[in-house]
Amino acid sequence: MNLKNLKKRDNQTLPSITASEDGRTWWANFEFYPEVVGRQTSVFPGLMYSGENNYFSQTDCVVKFSNSKVGEEDLVKYVDGVREFRQLAKQFNANLQNVKIVVLLPCVAVMDRNAPLYNAIFRYFKNYKLVISEDDCVLLEERLSGQFTTFIDPEGNPSSACPEILHQLVHFCFQETKGQLVATNFQGIVRDNKIFLSCPVVHSVTKKYGPRDRGMQGIAHFSQNFSKTCSEGCKKYLSFSGVVYPSAPSMLNKPTSQEKSTAILMQPVTGSDKLPVLPAYTSIESLVLLESPPPPYEPFCFTAPPSSNGPHLFGTKSEYVNNEIQTV
Repeated sequence: MNLKNLKKRDNQTLPSITASEDGRTWWANFEFYPEVVGRQTSVFPGLMYSGENNYFSQTDCVVKFSNSKVGEEDLVKYVDGVREFRQLAKQFNANLQNVKIVVLLPCVAVMDRNAPLYNAIFRYFKNYKLVISEDDCVLLEERLSGQFTTFIDPEGNPSSACPEILHQLVHFCFQETKGQLVATNFQGIVRDNKIFLSCPVVHSVTKKYGPRDRGMQGIAHFSQNFSKTCSEGCKKYLSFSGVVYPSAPSMLNKPTSQEKSTAILMQPVTGSDKLPVLPAYTSIESLVLLESPPPPYEPFCFTAPPSSNGPHLFGTKSEYVNNEIQTV
């Protein structure tokens, strides 16, 4: 892309709020129309740069907008979850010899300026609904080229293309954090003995990683689906020693008229009164029993449609493969 073409791009972000792995911040110019639009996300192709007027750092990227407003704080929390997962993947790589897992780290940025006229024209002809505002928060991510595949969808359903090594990584993350989180939504490419993963989702016990983190409900639902496909290689990571979950919250509200029959349970403990002791968790199965399965997952990200089979949004058990467009 030469500088003449660059000047035609008027959609631009400020330098990113969060930094890349090497500590640099990035800003991006991007197209007037998205290459992929889903129920939750619109993805624009673009170029990103590190530093002011440092065009030698030019890197192909994708700029990801949520179709509903997402704040800066939520995106920063999401990136914190990706960063935590990256560290776990690095630890896991130490046990591997022939293949490595690389997790892309997106950067959070805020829009600097946009081109309302051009965006409106392309919105009409390209038939998409997103209206870009100058205060929008976005994710910048290096663009991957190659055969893009969904290995595990957000609900924990592995596709037939999911290698055993990613099964083991899921169990490793759960065990290494003593049951505090699970990672899902594994999608990316395999190239040069490396598996590149984009846009993972992390569910944590404390629900601290943004709107996609569904907490204990997400962990339970994911484990219920994923455990059905475990292989022999998963067994070394299936120990539940040291797994700790928080206690149930205390009841602070007074009983209503409809709760009089259970009011005694909410009284302070006095004298020799004893509270019932709940059994400790001993397996994923006991965790799953805590809650009924949640409603279908509403993803912040989605997978791009394969050119031959039509669109496939997350929430199905289909295998997704795209040879042209990075899934996000």
